[in-house]
Amino acid sequence: MRRAYPAMACLLAFACVGPRARPSPEDSARQRAAVDTARSLRYYLKRYGLSHAAAKKITPEKATGPGGNPTTRELVRFVEHDFEAGLDAPEREALAEAARRTLSYFGRPDSPLFEPEPRSGPKESVFKDGWPQAIVEADSQDLPMADARGYAESRLGALGALAREAAATRLRLASSASAPASWPPGCRPTSARRLNFPAATNGFSARFTQCREGGYALIVDGFANRSLYLHELALLKALLASESLEVFHADEDEASTRDDLLLGPFDGKSTVPKRFDVLALGYYDELLEEFPSVAQSSGDGWRAFTVQVAATTMVAVAVEDSWYGESLGASIAHLLESGVEFKSVYFAGSAGALTYLPPYDLANPSCYLSRTGERLELRNELSGGEDSPCHISVESPLLETRRFLRRAAGIADTVDVEGFALAKAAAAKGLRLGAAYLVTDYPDPKPILKKHRLSETRASLRHQGARAYAQKLRQRLETGALAYRHPLEEALQKPLSGFSARSTQADIAALGFLDKTETALLARIGASTPPVLFRTRTGRLAFLAQDGLALSPAQVDLLKGTASRGQGLTPPGEESLYGAGDYLFAGVGQNDEETLYGPIIVHLSSAAWRRSFATRGSGANLLSRRGLDPKKPLSP
Repeated sequence: MRRAYPAMACLLAFACVGPRARPSPEDSARQRAAVDTARSLRYYLKRYGLSHAAAKKITPEKATGPGGNPTTRELVRFVEHDFEAGLDAPEREALAEAARRTLSYFGRPDSPLFEPEPRSGPKESVFKDGWPQAIVEADSQDLPMADARGYAESRLGALGALAREAAATRLRLASSASAPASWPPGCRPTSARRLNFPAATNGFSARFTQCREGGYALIVDGFANRSLYLHELALLKALLASESLEVFHADEDEASTRDDLLLGPFDGKSTVPKRFDVLALGYYDELLEEFPSVAQSSGDGWRAFTVQVAATTMVAVAVEDSWYGESLGASIAHLLESGVEFKSVYFAGSAGALTYLPPYDLANPSCYLSRTGERLELRNELSGGEDSPCHISVESPLLETRRFLRRAAGIADTVDVEGFALAKAAAAKGLRLGAAYLVTDYPDPKPILKKHRLSETRASLRHQGARAYAQKLRQRLETGALAYRHPLEEALQKPLSGFSARSTQADIAALGFLDKTETALLARIGASTPPVLFRTRTGRLAFLAQDGLALSPAQVDLLKGTASRGQGLTPPGEESLYGAGDYLFAGVGQNDEETLYGPIIVHLSSAAWRRSFATRGSGANLLSRRGLDPKKPLSP
């Protein structure tokens, strides 16, 4: 009998079974770059409503790349064509548009993923062992983010995939905030390469090599600013926490701040003017949707358009390079110093909510705080609110520890990275600032907020929020109207939060003695935004103890992705007059309360009913006192 081939013998006898060969770090990075490209295609299909049907047919985990060393353009084109099969003509057209947006977002279309590194590297760096002190102080055990590793993986993309696979063998990780770093101790490089991973290596330099001594080395250096430096290291630490690493760092306190991000459109080679009224930054595509007839200009790494709105000339700018951290404020200051003239800057970005704000709602602060305690008051050109809550900035979401959140929650409503530096630059240069922050996540997670994490952006809701910003900006420029949180406030052009807060406190005082549970419940009611009184079912109030949040039917729908409008919790008349589904109210002696809403937990006086935020008593009386008919639709 002939002997079977070894492979056949293994199949027949179930022998020769051993571990599968691990992919190389480079192969892992290539595969992850393809997956991230597919995710971006699906994201844009959903975000702009290009084709939800096409989005459902894209499975990013099944994406494959072209192999070899593709450029970003070749990678996007390959993944696009890979998913074209099975799509009809409109879906293919939508996919092509998503690919164009993806390529614009990735930037550097003709850069290969791996670029050979010159043999002569930088001079020998003076390294310290371990992570920089700011990263060490951010104790991962004190971090409330439930999915820190998932968040890190989503942000690091191909760079994280490469680092994790290399760490499975042996990885020496070296970093330098500003100056180019040499290869770390114990590594003589072979075939070193510079990494150009789409959306994963913007704002800093990354180099990778296999070491003659065995294992690998990864260098990250040349960061655009200190915040980006700390953020990337915090991401790498979170992703590789369970791996065996040798970590080195240099010049952690010497980070420079890149300040030339906005110069490109104004270099005199384009039609973008150097004298105008308003500079608009953030959510560029949504601004373009709001002003669809304008002509765009573009150049190396930037896009811009100019539009006349009433008597105001606005220039909107988008750049490929990341303005994460201090670079945004520094670049605005540098732009003015270069001779470009404008009076106002409007900015929109994403933020975490430290108190409850509806997901993908817009916050418009007029007070800005730094993590180190600096405070800056600056009127917000978009906000009509009085006593505006503060906005605090921190270098990375992975530095938002419980200790930080306990301190910040009492003084700020929202948190991001760029806000304080932006406000500081605007104040120093005498600019008017209109800032809008889209609530995308909740750093202190609650059970009901589990769908709203930094690693799980809901594309369509994000687009709706960004479009709302674009519409508010246009309204502000056309009419001078300020933004308010509710139709009642829009109609009156006056914030009602102070009125509501005073009413709430008066009603609580009228209740007399309260036990500990009642006091805690009413304290949460008084801390809501705006402070309102509540009417709801027993089951919903029970969640107050679990979630720590008092939520309206509309807010619960947003969080859970449900549609409960018209199910009897809010009377249709109140809904049509005031949009009352956006609020919860206390049941206070109306004859049909028990029938309509079930058992009432909080019983308040009829005076409380009249003074609640938007009920038949308070809302209608307030409108009629202003000469408005509450039975007619409110003006937009």
